[in-house]
Amino acid sequence: MRSFNSKEFPKPPKGKMGWPWTEEVIKVEPLRPDGTIWPLISIVTPSYNQGCYIEETIRSVLFQGYPHLEYLIIDGGSNDQTLEIIKKYSPWLKYWVSKKDKGQSDAINRGWARSEGEILAWLNSDDIYLPNALKRVGEKFSTNVPYLIYGDCDIIDAESRKIGKYEVTNFDSNLFRRLWHPWEGEHNISQPSAFFSSKLLNKTGFLNKNYHYAM
Repeated sequence: MRSFNSKEFPKPPKGKMGWPWTEEVIKVEPLRPDGTIWPLISIVTPSYNQGCYIEETIRSVLFQGYPHLEYLIIDGGSNDQTLEIIKKYSPWLKYWVSKKDKGQSDAINRGWARSEGEILAWLNSDDIYLPNALKRVGEKFSTNVPYLIYGDCDIIDAESRKIGKYEVTNFDSNLFRRLWHPWEGEHNISQPSAFFSSKLLNKTGFLNKNYHYAM
């Protein structure tokens, strides 16, 4: 992928302001303070006819300015403006494709099959990362090398206005038992704010393609 320079990026649509439209690309030093390379982060975005949202998603990933990133978009054959938007940002993508698939889980699996990152995540085409998200992820994995990290997750509406928040639950031995009741509004590990080691994927295998919403 090309280096990140917001002056080279496509201009935002008229009327779009703030993050990630008119702010500068975050500047993250190419090496960590100890002189080592940041861990490679692979982000996959599955997409289908999300042309009204996906540009904000793409910019929120690329504007992170994270120096060791590969970003892949797996589109299910959209017939709206999605492809036009993806093509605008293709120089900064490791890979993208648009063809019929077997659903969201299948699309994510296809992206991960092409990923080489030490850290993996997927970001849906109507979600966004907040500034410095990837830098903080890289810092956490650099110091602790965990299997999974997760954080608070803002809930936004169709206009990207914050309308709520899922707050992190401190880990303890009862966490996963409590996670069986996520729709009660508590004890969530929110997917958009979760990142995990590729070693975990090697242990668990890919997503079950029969599941399309709670993978």
